[in-house]
Amino acid sequence: MTISRLVVEAVRAHHIEDVDTLSLGLSTVPGTQKVARDFATSLGSQVHAKRVIVTDDALTHHVAQFHGAPGVALAIGTGTACTVLDSTGRFRSVSGYGFLLGDDGGAFWVGRQALRYVLDDRHSGKPDGGLTRAAETTFGPLSQLPALVHSGDRPVNEIAHFAREVFGALGGDPLALRVLQDACAALVAASERALEVVQDDAGIDSIVWTSKLFAGYPKAKEALHHSLQGRWPNRNVIHGVGAPIDGALWLGECDDPGPYGDHLVRENLKERTSRVR
Repeated sequence: MTISRLVVEAVRAHHIEDVDTLSLGLSTVPGTQKVARDFATSLGSQVHAKRVIVTDDALTHHVAQFHGAPGVALAIGTGTACTVLDSTGRFRSVSGYGFLLGDDGGAFWVGRQALRYVLDDRHSGKPDGGLTRAAETTFGPLSQLPALVHSGDRPVNEIAHFAREVFGALGGDPLALRVLQDACAALVAASERALEVVQDDAGIDSIVWTSKLFAGYPKAKEALHHSLQGRWPNRNVIHGVGAPIDGALWLGECDDPGPYGDHLVRENLKERTSRVR
């Protein structure tokens, strides 16, 4: 189902006849300004919106953490997104390339890395650990695992969900610990890119990260916090709670989006003739 249809059905389900502002933070934003504006105009007309805002969810995640203040925001979900706003108001995104090109440290990456280590480790002659058993339980025999993974209905989703098994094995499996260390190193590297592009701006005093995956496992949460704080001892490393939807709401409610303005598609729809069908 398309995003447009989901929005239209949600508006209809809540019996909303007129929408003041529709604010969207999307994981996949239309590729060009024209396409994005056409999308905003079309969707806005269908739900009788006076105003439509379209941007990507990496930006709305930053908004949710900082509300226009300088800082580095690190979102860790199935993929990853690292964004930075410097003290002069420049906003940059330094990751979030998608699973084919990056997303190092995210849930899909964690699950994939673990499966690779499990497959490589089977040739070592060492006894199978908890992670190996979890991989076989989830996907099938190791001898068939690559084929089973590639032929799955939703392999990206299945591998991302396996990340929970990885972090669940941190108490006794060295392979799981190795994956966690790799993930933390990748996320620290993302923060380094963010601060490099703003020339280590002294006006940035906070790095905020959010992740249900890391936050759900004490060892993983502690390892990530320790890794980031160890790299940036003079900055505050904070486990944030704001979600991208909170940032989208903030953008929809404010009259002036400040430094985020240049990165938004904003359409004011004065004539609204289409009806929700």
